[in-house]
Amino acid sequence: MRRRECLAALASLPLVACAASASRAGVTVSSELIEKATTHGSRRLIVQVKVGEGVGAAAMGSAKQALLAELSGTRDRVARDLVGLPALGIETSADTLRALAVSPRVERVTEDELRRARR
Repeated sequence: MRRRECLAALASLPLVACAASASRAGVTVSSELIEKATTHGSRRLIVQVKVGEGVGAAAMGSAKQALLAELSGTRDRVARDLVGLPALGIETSADTLRALAVSPRVERVTEDELRRARR
């Protein structure tokens, strides 16, 4: 594997772990996250976009663009396009979180938290 592919695989591990726990609950956006955004303002999120298994980069890009088009008119800012992964880093408001919660294009939403590496 090339270095970039290795880094992308490592970066996706927390996303996969969060995805497993959220999918069991069947919730795309937790009520706690919406409450945080309502109380404290905008939040940094990782939004996992629904795509079919084994799709290529072009299909992932199209799915991300379709989601962003759906969110036009809301107050959000794309902080990072996680290239090679069906995910976006977005800084957003509680209203946008509510829109993400009902979107058929969203697999799940988790808060983007900075964490120190474990030694």
